[in-house]
Amino acid sequence: MSFKVSKKQYRKILDDICQDEPCLANGEYCLLKEIILSAGLSKRTLLQLKCVEKFKYEQSERQGYDIGWEGAFSHWVDLKYAYKFAKIYDEDEELSFMEIYKKIMKS
Repeated sequence: MSFKVSKKQYRKILDDICQDEPCLANGEYCLLKEIILSAGLSKRTLLQLKCVEKFKYEQSERQGYDIGWEGAFSHWVDLKYAYKFAKIYDEDEELSFMEIYKKIMKS
């Protein structure tokens, strides 16, 4: 598996993204992290997926129902958040998904 970031950096990103997973709180084996590692997603894809997940959660809360992944992705693109992500994201910067997400929402 080849990443533009080191495995150590990639695992740090996964720790940030998976911080709410119960397996991490207990220091146990984390299936989600292992699946993501095996899939070989790029850092960029991984961070944007987490931003969309956060967006999906917030929009679902506002709407009072689960907007679903399809709705979240559709709104993400329609509202130009994917474009904003592309402008904000920098492979060499070590921003957390939350830092990126806040920048997207403020712009």
